[in-house]
Amino acid sequence: MSEHGRIPRQYFQIEEEIFLCTPLEVNEPISYQEAIDSPNYKEWIDVIRDEMDSMARNKVWKLVDLPPQCKSIGNKWVFKIKRWAHSSIDKFKARLVAKEFNK
Repeated sequence: MSEHGRIPRQYFQIEEEIFLCTPLEVNEPISYQEAIDSPNYKEWIDVIRDEMDSMARNKVWKLVDLPPQCKSIGNKWVFKIKRWAHSSIDKFKARLVAKEFNK
């Protein structure tokens, strides 16, 4: 986790005729380990599998031997919870992204 910590997103609700502005905690994991240790681990595992299947279908990468003078590029999982306007969960999303680029 960064030194700034996690900042909850702001969600707005309307109850009867009162407009409420309160931050609701969004439990988006910041690592693979946090995702599989979370109460929603089944949903995270499902979207991870979906992402891996999608990358395989679309032939995103090809396994090759790494030349001796080259370094591999790191990667990490990015997890998001997509919500409806009234703050209920629409879907879970997971993306595997490059962590750094080597020249």
